[in-house]
Amino acid sequence: MARTIAGVLASDPGYQAVLAHQDFDALREPANSGLQTLELSGAFRESLSRAFSGAQAVVCTIADARLPDVAEIAQASGCHYVDIAEDPSIAQLVASRAQEQSCVVPACGLAPGYVTALAGEMLARSGEDADLAVRVGVLPAKRSNRLGYGLMWSIDGLITEYTAPCLAIRGGKLAKLDPLQELEEVSLAGEAFEAFTTAGSLDGLMRHQVGRVENLIFKTLRYPGHLDYMRFLIHDLGLGRRLYQLRNLLMNGLPAVSEDRVIISLVLQPKSGQGEEHFLQTITASRDGAGNPQSAVSIATAAHTASVVDIVCSGLAPHKGFLDHGELPPALLRRSGFFTPLIGESAAR
Repeated sequence: MARTIAGVLASDPGYQAVLAHQDFDALREPANSGLQTLELSGAFRESLSRAFSGAQAVVCTIADARLPDVAEIAQASGCHYVDIAEDPSIAQLVASRAQEQSCVVPACGLAPGYVTALAGEMLARSGEDADLAVRVGVLPAKRSNRLGYGLMWSIDGLITEYTAPCLAIRGGKLAKLDPLQELEEVSLAGEAFEAFTTAGSLDGLMRHQVGRVENLIFKTLRYPGHLDYMRFLIHDLGLGRRLYQLRNLLMNGLPAVSEDRVIISLVLQPKSGQGEEHFLQTITASRDGAGNPQSAVSIATAAHTASVVDIVCSGLAPHKGFLDHGELPPALLRRSGFFTPLIGESAAR
């Protein structure tokens, strides 16, 4: 993702994107493709401070506990800070340490991120006491196994989604739901899917909307039958208590998938007597200018992240300090040229 986001930013002559990493070998291929690279050497904090000197913004794509430290060093260096954190507890910690001298936007990408902004924009025009159901799936373009899944994104993020408590709003109050529950059969554009509760994707929006909406729930979309197999692994075999074994099983057993698709469905039911509002969007995999395959989830993640960087660097953000995705709605993000992949004929209301 670091390489993809750097490539998107570097496509605009107004930006000079530098891809930094501690491993020289990891930088060789991006450098050969024309990206500017920087090998980090020495102690962690000192190497980052040197790298961030003179930069306007830092985009962090690591997925571990060092993320809050990177955010702190970026702000101390006078940089705006953006990341693609999947762990809601880490994103909350980054937000709690935000200073007022620059913009801090954790958890960019698909969900949280783009979908959060979509849901917030829909709720903003619905009035109070509305019901909103959000369903999102990252799926292989074609089903090739019984699980209907493959290696497309972070397995660690997937395991967190499938095993951590899920936030929702029920009756205007914040509620914690168990993951892998409340199975629904869903038909979207004539195709059958299943949807069930998963954790982390809209936690920030849930906390922000408590008392403002009647019901708000997030569910993951999968091909039919996926949930039964995952319940068998996590519950019946007890791998929910041995997550390292579950991780090894999925990493070694699932096929790599480059042809994926992202499906986003939002259904809003206002309480004011207005009719239901539907939003359905499909983002498909493609190829970049050099002919390299680009997965749908990486396209969506890079487009949202680069758009957020563009907005904060252009001075269009509503304020400095921590920025919730509800404060960066699609109407604002569309002012960035990087947002174009998220605007298409596949989006409909």
